[in-house]
Amino acid sequence: MAKGRDILGDKENIIAIIGDGSLSGGEAMEGLNVAGSEINSNLIIIVNDNQQSISETHGGIYKNLELLRNTNGKALNNMFTAIGLDYAYLGNGNDIEALIEFFKKYKDIDHPIVLHINTKKGKGYKLAEDNKEAWHWCSPFDRETGKPLYSFSGESYVDIAKKHLLNRAKEDKSVVVVTPNMPAALGLSEKDRINLGNQFVDCGIAEEQACAMASGIAKRGAHPVVVTNATFMQRTYDQVSHDICINNTPVTFLLNFCNFDGLTDVTHLGIFAISMFSNIPNLVIMAPSSKNELLDMMDYAIFKSNHPTMILLPGDKPIERETSLDVSNINKFEVTHSGNDVAIIALGDFYSKGLDLYNALKDKLNINPTLINPRFASGIDEKLLDSLLNNHKLVITLEDGIIEGGFGNKIANYYSDKNIIVKSYGLEKEFYDRYNAKELLKELKMDTDSILNYVKETIGGK
Repeated sequence: MAKGRDILGDKENIIAIIGDGSLSGGEAMEGLNVAGSEINSNLIIIVNDNQQSISETHGGIYKNLELLRNTNGKALNNMFTAIGLDYAYLGNGNDIEALIEFFKKYKDIDHPIVLHINTKKGKGYKLAEDNKEAWHWCSPFDRETGKPLYSFSGESYVDIAKKHLLNRAKEDKSVVVVTPNMPAALGLSEKDRINLGNQFVDCGIAEEQACAMASGIAKRGAHPVVVTNATFMQRTYDQVSHDICINNTPVTFLLNFCNFDGLTDVTHLGIFAISMFSNIPNLVIMAPSSKNELLDMMDYAIFKSNHPTMILLPGDKPIERETSLDVSNINKFEVTHSGNDVAIIALGDFYSKGLDLYNALKDKLNINPTLINPRFASGIDEKLLDSLLNNHKLVITLEDGIIEGGFGNKIANYYSDKNIIVKSYGLEKEFYDRYNAKELLKELKMDTDSILNYVKETIGGK
């Protein structure tokens, strides 16, 4: 924006605000580097330093921030001035009047400057002051007690994955948990992280570094597990493709919030993960549909795989369901119910929706369908798909992501020159924002009743 203003000959103040946690990101460093050498006009960079990222801060830049705080901004060792930026420090950043006077001083400055402001996270709400990590994000809560207004009971797939990973790390010291400041993606508490010791690495909010580092760990022979939310993985496309997949290093990714009804903010959607990563060579994407399957996939990915593996953690309530198939048999789909006429291929989190559809087709249309748990989002079981041609008229795919470039597209493409109808259900290529999940399913005609109507109109039924 500062460059654009200068090109157009304008004069207004351009102000960038960044938290200290975000400074560990590569783009932040790149931006500071350019500002320090390529911008010769007004640019005010406010660094809000509250000594907290999503969890605690990690990385060498925080030692310099600490030094600057301890010296009231006077330390000669200053990372901002070292790259050509002017610098000023305010120690009492929660004092509004002090802030106003501070800002007045630097308004209309004619060169780039960093305003380093020391603040207290959660200031004014004691519960948040005392437990910064827990209050990084919260659902609606009672102001007096701090307790959430809505609670969720029972074990989740995240709980299952966390317990299993910690047990495996305790048993095998070559297991290393790597996270870009997202231990919460797997519910790893401060105690869990301390117990892991040097088997835990937090790179700060730097997903690219987490992936590149994991590739190096795997190349050396240890077993890295990258833990984060699916929504942040778009930052890593080059590292996943270039550093991991070209080298075929056996890195394991455990991704949370891959489902469409988890995080619904436009900046935190996990619905693009499959279409984004499923077409990178050597990467195997696994989508478990039960507790047993998740545990088998984790053990395979961490200890037995000779390729990178991405596991999409389901968001549904965990179900116990035995499977007769070895997860190391890549792209081998599981037929859980054999039938005819209609085949339902329901991926991962949507397997339960596939089961609902299976029962509805039997009860309401007198159709005995085939239900398939594909288990893999990055490939197809050609032998099984060929066998469906013998006694099926319609194949329905269900996936927890966008259709374009997704799993269903792979099925439809394979059948494109064959005599069978394929109907793929998924989300549109759209930036949804704070939607109601049930209403969105109906809008997209992905609810069970709408699919039943489609089946009846297409192939009939009672």
